Amino acid sequence: MSELAIGDAVVFTKNGKIVDGKIIGLKDNSVIVEYGKRNKKVELKYDEVTQTQS
Repeated sequence: MSELAIGDAVVFTKNGKIVDGKIIGLKDNSVIVEYGKRNKKVELKYDEVTQTQS
């Protein structure tokens, strides 16, 4: 897979469940992901997210 970019679809685990989200921001060591019906936001390390096909 290619490098992560804003707008990419990703998955991550939260409370033991797999959650779909979209990258809305990039930092040096982390990404900011928007997820859920209420568009919640969370900051995660690069190795905590997996890119999926959009």
